Amino acid sequence: MLLRDFLTAEWGYGCAAADIDDAATIAAANACDVQTAFHEGETGYLAALYDCNGAYTTDQDRAGVLDELLGSMAGLAVHGAHWSIHAGVWTPPVMDLGDDDLDGQIEIVQAGAGFDEVINGVRGQYVPRASAVPDDYDAYQSAPALAVDGRELWEDLTLPYTNRRARCLNLARIRVEASRDALVVRAPCKLKAWPLQPQDRVRLSSREYGWTNKAFRVTDWQFGVGAPVLLTLQEDGPEIWDQADAASAEQLSNTDLPNPWLVAAPQGVQAASGDAWLQVRSDGSLNVRVAVQWQ
Repeated sequence: MLLRDFLTAEWGYGCAAADIDDAATIAAANACDVQTAFHEGETGYLAALYDCNGAYTTDQDRAGVLDELLGSMAGLAVHGAHWSIHAGVWTPPVMDLGDDDLDGQIEIVQAGAGFDEVINGVRGQYVPRASAVPDDYDAYQSAPALAVDGRELWEDLTLPYTNRRARCLNLARIRVEASRDALVVRAPCKLKAWPLQPQDRVRLSSREYGWTNKAFRVTDWQFGVGAPVLLTLQEDGPEIWDQADAASAEQLSNTDLPNPWLVAAPQGVQAASGDAWLQVRSDGSLNVRVAVQWQ
């Protein structure tokens, strides 16, 4: 994979081969190579889900080049005991976690994207095939998100290593949908969570927050002597990584709990009055009352 070559190259990060997680690299490469149906105008074709084409010079900032290379597959490179490369695809959760697996209380780090971070559209430039001149790719905007926001909120995303408009459009869609589902939590877990690695997905259940097997992606993993396994988790779901437009502004529900601002009408209402419910005041006057019962 090109990213592995960049990490080990002397003009890249100069890593030793032993510093790369080859199993994760192979899995990422296989995910990128999956034949996928794309459409450009009225033309349809099959091609690899992600591809990387372009050039950089050795005087460019290596961190910036790495980010742009990762952007061509909506991916992430995690640096811990070794480098682990991950493609932007959905993978099934590897573990179920519940209240009994916690060693403390879940903390909500981010309930959603901040007002200054919310976007409903992405646009930018790419370098088309057989050309060295940047051009605009087809902008993507989520209609449900636009309807909720009430105004256009654009983000500029340059994709210098993606040379097909259809792939650019898919990358833009992923960026919009991932930004809308931005719940981040921190969960202190027992040693059951020890084997988890960043980018693993888990199903988390919580009675307090109304989650039943809600999918999260591990973005950080910490452990210290005498401390729990501290996971930072971001909500995730297959809907973000497919090629379909979002059906709603936020596809992933943050909770199964009922909306506290929507109160259902009471059921089984019964009202009774009459002599049995009269109250005699100290001055001998009567206080007429009605007894109301409901489920």
